Amino acid sequence: MCFHRGTSHNGKVMADTLNKYGKVPGCHISSTKNKKHRNLANYDYCVHPKMLAYYSKHLSRFMNKKWLAKERKYRTKFMANKARVNKKIRARRAAHAKRMKALKARRAAHHKVIRARRAAHAKRMKALKARKAAHAKRAKAIRARRAAHAKRMRALRAKKAAHSKKMITPRMKKSQKHKPVQLKKNKRHNAATLKAMRMRKHHAMLRKHAAYKAKMESRHKQVKALRAKRAKIAKAAGLTKGKKAKAPCSKKPKLMVESINMVIMKHGTSMA
Repeated sequence: MCFHRGTSHNGKVMADTLNKYGKVPGCHISSTKNKKHRNLANYDYCVHPKMLAYYSKHLSRFMNKKWLAKERKYRTKFMANKARVNKKIRARRAAHAKRMKALKARRAAHHKVIRARRAAHAKRMKALKARKAAHAKRAKAIRARRAAHAKRMRALRAKKAAHSKKMITPRMKKSQKHKPVQLKKNKRHNAATLKAMRMRKHHAMLRKHAAYKAKMESRHKQVKALRAKRAKIAKAAGLTKGKKAKAPCSKKPKLMVESINMVIMKHGTSMA
């Protein structure tokens, strides 16, 4: 701690610091080579830690009672102020530590959430890759089946073409002899024509079969309705046998039988 001339005996103002009781590192002015420091001649002496400790311990040797009382008063005030400042510093440090702890907790929670999200995302990506691989496998199998089907269809078309060539009649051959060039040019057209003819024949056969099936179904419905009507009349007349048979009708049985015969003959059937 370096004192200027004229201020070394003032208890309030000092050259480098206001803290008279702080650590004194020694005079840096006398050992420095920096040319920026001016008025070096105004510095009288430096107070070292050993000198300060001796001075603080033996204040009564260096001043009278009046100045000793003032010095102790100043020292008490300074130490109280220092304790108050230290208390504020400790409170600020404690608040800062509390904030840092909360911040670390928030960061830890945030990192936990991020890790969970990343894990979930990785899981979804893994499942997606698995689905894509399965889809690629299915698509490959479908392409293989399509290729096999195309191969079979080519073989079937070749077989049909060979069969069509085999089934050409002499008359068709004769007609082809008259127009060899035209047939050669319209080979695809002739194949399409033959295919259309075969399809027309096939569709005609399907229509015929559908008409026959409709006719038979209509006939079956008529027969079923006639049988139901006969059974109803016979049941009303008491002509049925079994547990569910009713007692014979006593009123005009002859007329009832005639009416049954009339219904039966109306539909073009007989009792037999």
